[in-house]
Amino acid sequence: MAQTLVVELDMLSISITHHTDHSKYIFKGHLSESFDQRHIPQSQHRTVSFDLAGIEYVSSVGIREWVMLLNHWSKDHRVYFERCSIYFVDQMNMVPDCLGTATVKSVYAPYYRECDQCSGEKNQLIKFSGRQKSQQKMAIPEFQCERCDKPLEFDALDDSYFSFLNHS
Repeated sequence: MAQTLVVELDMLSISITHHTDHSKYIFKGHLSESFDQRHIPQSQHRTVSFDLAGIEYVSSVGIREWVMLLNHWSKDHRVYFERCSIYFVDQMNMVPDCLGTATVKSVYAPYYRECDQCSGEKNQLIKFSGRQKSQQKMAIPEFQCERCDKPLEFDALDDSYFSFLNHS
């Protein structure tokens, strides 16, 4: 049976679950000055996934600690990023070292819909198969609005938003 440990660091909560063959770390909150990579219990397994959907803010101090964490863990672990928040995707694009040797499995991307029934931003999960590294332009996935079933429009510059794929 999997056991879960929760680490609270001021404005960041990390839920750690050790499964039979991997460990999953779920981050929620701010990756800021309260984040100290030395306080994160290391995985019992060589395979680690970081669920980053809950990251709402990232500071320069937080990303520095994150890079140190990945540099340390990448020596002994296979690291996967799942459900990266838009805030974390911005960091992956600005600070390529925050990827380390991790494989990005999925990210949230901004889409929007303008109509009378439903308007506003709708973040959509985009999954990647295998390690993405390509100089080719990525085909932006199409999504339909759940309310009106009309197409959503991608709300970013696709070359910029997915540039992290060329850094990994």
